[in-house]
Amino acid sequence: MQDKVTAAANQSDTNL
Repeated sequence: MQDKVTAAANQSDTNL
């Protein structure tokens, strides 16, 4: 579960 949350956060950082 935590891995998915981390992946989503990393994608947000990339979008920025």
